[in-house]
Amino acid sequence: MGSLKPLHLFGVNFRTASIAVRESLSCDRDRASELLRLTAAHDPRLEAVVLSTCNRTELYVAAPTNELPIEVRLRRSPLGTLALLKSDTRYQTGDDLAVRHLCRVACGLDSAVLGDTQVLGQVKSAFTDASRVGSLGGALHEAFVRAIGAGKRARNTTAIGRGAASVGAALVDMMLQGRPDVAPDALHVVVLGAGKVAGQICRHLAKRGIGRMTIVNRTEARAASLARECGAQTAPLANSEALMRRADVIVTAVRSEKPILLGETLQRLVASRNGQGVLVVDAGLPRNVEVIPGVEILNVDSVVARRHSGLQERRAAVPAVERIVEEAVAEWTTWCASQPLERAIKELFAQVERVSRQNASQLASISGMSDSEAKTALIKGFKRQLHPYVRELRTR
Repeated sequence: MGSLKPLHLFGVNFRTASIAVRESLSCDRDRASELLRLTAAHDPRLEAVVLSTCNRTELYVAAPTNELPIEVRLRRSPLGTLALLKSDTRYQTGDDLAVRHLCRVACGLDSAVLGDTQVLGQVKSAFTDASRVGSLGGALHEAFVRAIGAGKRARNTTAIGRGAASVGAALVDMMLQGRPDVAPDALHVVVLGAGKVAGQICRHLAKRGIGRMTIVNRTEARAASLARECGAQTAPLANSEALMRRADVIVTAVRSEKPILLGETLQRLVASRNGQGVLVVDAGLPRNVEVIPGVEILNVDSVVARRHSGLQERRAAVPAVERIVEEAVAEWTTWCASQPLERAIKELFAQVERVSRQNASQLASISGMSDSEAKTALIKGFKRQLHPYVRELRTR
């Protein structure tokens, strides 16, 4: 790599360390930013990024080779307080292998849940924080740019992130797929219940921009609290059947030993809708809804089946994502190989400017230009002559 700073990765994750060790090394964004800021002030030639999630803490660093060994350098820096270097459960690698690992993390291949949809955002945040505090140099900048690009391509072009992360999210996904005839912002959803699962569903509905949501619960204060959080309405329990007659989707999420939505109630609902379909989501366990012919019911078993199907899709996407990772690593390798040439080109153009400044007065006296005009004319002329040769060098 010539004089390019070598990359180093030190880390622990769910595969190598217990939760107790990971907790001891966990570092929130504020603390990570402060450590990086102090490190940048203490050792400006040391590049560093901290990536810390619930399942991993990783330290990516780059430093010149002709100075202190990297571990000694880190122990003497504010980053030594992470104690990552002292852990006997750490993994350590460098250069292309470190970049490959980072790309796999960003793509969701190195997560406890294959295709983790949150980790790419966490990689972006780590990159942004390091850039903001000034601990990010050329080597790490390029590595993270390649990894983030790979993560985006993986999610946009493969099924690696397919499938919901929670029961509530999965039910909402299926709910919207079950009513393709109505746009989300035109849907009216009635939710019976205001507990944990109901809250999860209501929050996901709010994120999806559902047109109208009405929450019905035996405890009205609890329904009102959830409604305020999700931008929903509330209604008395006594009005629930009338509301359900006008709803596009009915959601039940109540802890009850017996069904709360009986077959005879469903039959009345079906009869009152003049053939218009109704979708019922039963998020209760035990089940809240009696099964009758002609009424589509989505329940927790549907989520389990969907999750299995989604996992199969994500597993099938792994080879394609691995190819994306290798392409990103190849881009990184190409960039590294180009750096000696880029430094030589930069020095060449710097020399052009120096020579132009030295000869500007002579050209000015001959041409009648000012010194500034003469310098500009010389620089443009030299660069115009050099550009074809530079292009040819970059394509070799």
